[in-house]
Amino acid sequence: MPDSVSTIQQHDQGDNALDARCGSGSIRGSLRHTLTLSPLWPSRPVLTDPMPEHTQAATQPTWRSIDEFLEFSLRSNPLNGTEREVFDRYYSGYRRRFGPYIRHHFAEQSREMTSILRERSGLRVLEVGAGCGTESLWFALQGADVTAIDLAVDRLGVARARQQSLEKYMKAPVKATFVESSLFDFETSGSFDVIWMEQTFHHIEPRSDVFSKLFDMLRPGGRLVISESNAWNLCVQAQLFMRRGIKTKTFVVDPKGRRVAYGNERITTPYALTRGLRGAGFEIRNVRPFRMLPNLNVSARWIRMEEVLLSFVPWMSTHFNVVAMKPGG
Repeated sequence: MPDSVSTIQQHDQGDNALDARCGSGSIRGSLRHTLTLSPLWPSRPVLTDPMPEHTQAATQPTWRSIDEFLEFSLRSNPLNGTEREVFDRYYSGYRRRFGPYIRHHFAEQSREMTSILRERSGLRVLEVGAGCGTESLWFALQGADVTAIDLAVDRLGVARARQQSLEKYMKAPVKATFVESSLFDFETSGSFDVIWMEQTFHHIEPRSDVFSKLFDMLRPGGRLVISESNAWNLCVQAQLFMRRGIKTKTFVVDPKGRRVAYGNERITTPYALTRGLRGAGFEIRNVRPFRMLPNLNVSARWIRMEEVLLSFVPWMSTHFNVVAMKPGG
């Protein structure tokens, strides 16, 4: 029986490979209907907006956007030994190539989250699938109180080491807690203001139970932000088919020795995701497609052209974000 963590990591490494290659017709009408829920087409990266005062005071020296924060981490990595190896392997693609196009879309992944967190300080955030901690640490720098869960112990170790290094560099605490846990084992109810999932949803099974679990974890009025690869994109589907064939569900052994279902790059569509969220009681607030190319050093001029193209053919995006809200509050 395979080792739990290594098995999960092998699949997660596939997400990075997909991003490097593909970005991480009868359906056309349904997708266009779904995407018209979102009037907020990106005309510029909102993450360059000035930080509110509560954030500026807490995070000097500041990074204007998450891509600047990651670039800082890549260039001034203080980690050593195994933690350094895990970090370098996890971000191997970005270490080779992190040009304007790639940086723009790395920031675009968490665009809605950063905007939400800059509304007010102290929001309680849960990240499902922490990886090496970049997003969780960035959210904490925006003034949030972050809890991040993951099953990969070595990556959680990297995240904690990065937190300690960041606190030493900032000379201030960074409010993030990294916990080894699956979504279903993490026991909490009505606790969080915001839940963030980036390239995680397509791994969690059984999918039918995910929506209700997320709904229960949010307080009334809380928001859920999911960033995923678009299953309607033929390039993405072709890459995944070459890697795993038609087998989209498998089993792994978790850290507790249990044999559990696992999504084998079982990506979804905006329509299917929003339908499941509505069925659990969520209100859909925004659906935004983004990105069309893999990690290439293309001209920054292409970014605006891409945005215009996706306003007409949104199903061609390689990625999409969904923002949902739990009614009440």
